[in-house]
Amino acid sequence: MRRLAGLVEGLDSSVGRAVAAISGIGGGVALVALTVLVVVGVVSRSVLNISLPATIEYSEYLMPVIGLWAAAYALRHGAHVRADLVLDRLPPRVRWWLMLAGDVGGLAYLAVLVVYTAETAWVSLSRGYTSIYPSATPYGYLQFLLPVSLLLFAVQLVLAILRQVVHGPEPAPRDPLID
Repeated sequence: MRRLAGLVEGLDSSVGRAVAAISGIGGGVALVALTVLVVVGVVSRSVLNISLPATIEYSEYLMPVIGLWAAAYALRHGAHVRADLVLDRLPPRVRWWLMLAGDVGGLAYLAVLVVYTAETAWVSLSRGYTSIYPSATPYGYLQFLLPVSLLLFAVQLVLAILRQVVHGPEPAPRDPLID
């Protein structure tokens, strides 16, 4: 079990950090790009009285990228929102099993999403689908950002599951306000 724990820790420190860095940078770049697009759109309409449809179009593409690419980063750093109102009051072993079951179920769902979103992007790319905006942006390339982001999140979730399995149930943290 110690060797397995060492292997999981090694994977977590190397692969987990790399995935979190890629996700954080990708989400951050998308956030900066979205901010620039919105500012350019507002200034062009307000000051120059010119509407730039590309600002709206690419802002729409960047919003899911921001949320989904940042999801893997958030999972790595424990920043995901959890409804722990009930979980914290459960015995450690029950809580551990529920968390593990939820993570495994989430991983299965992510696997399905990765396959179907990649297939959708491939179809869009192979058939030459473009946006309805004047720019006629090819959808396929942008749609591939979705399965990539979901895959990054799935890798972090696999590492989280492995950590849970190796470390087992931990005692509940004591909250001095409740005790």
